Amino acid sequence: MSWLNSDPKVGMNFVSDTLRVTVKSSKWIPLLVGVGVPAGILSIFLPHWNDLSAFVRGGLILGLLADAAGLIYKLLGTEVGEFNEQHLTIYREIHGWERRREYPMKECREMQWDEGSEGVPQGVICRVGSKWIRFGADISEQQANRIFLGLQERLPGVCASVFSFTEEKDSLLQLGLG
Repeated sequence: MSWLNSDPKVGMNFVSDTLRVTVKSSKWIPLLVGVGVPAGILSIFLPHWNDLSAFVRGGLILGLLADAAGLIYKLLGTEVGEFNEQHLTIYREIHGWERRREYPMKECREMQWDEGSEGVPQGVICRVGSKWIRFGADISEQQANRIFLGLQERLPGVCASVFSFTEEKDSLLQLGLG
């Protein structure tokens, strides 16, 4: 593995009918960006600090604080997904703080890897009712396939429902003119 590998580390264990998937973010790329970008911004604006208005100084300080908070969130946080017959539970742990979301497994469908888009990281997506949820930010397609294989091996009943797709709707818009 290269030291610049930006793929997060994915761990899986199966305990008492629950498959727990742990996604720990890569440290190098966020550290380089999270420290390099603010250092570059400071090197540009610091020599002219006294000439800047209070509004611009406040904006720079808020931006640097937001960057520091995002860096801490990315470096210290661990995302966990737990799959069992009743629920899909997704939570993010940051040293004792956690944000937990729980979804009934019977409503989960169309699980797949998503390559993401601008501002949205790649990862595993799943439809729960009418909304899409995302798990495993920045994991690769190969890592997602390992998660899918673990589900198939350990929880075949869950796998059958979570990978089911609803019938595709007619892709043509019918206006009813005529």
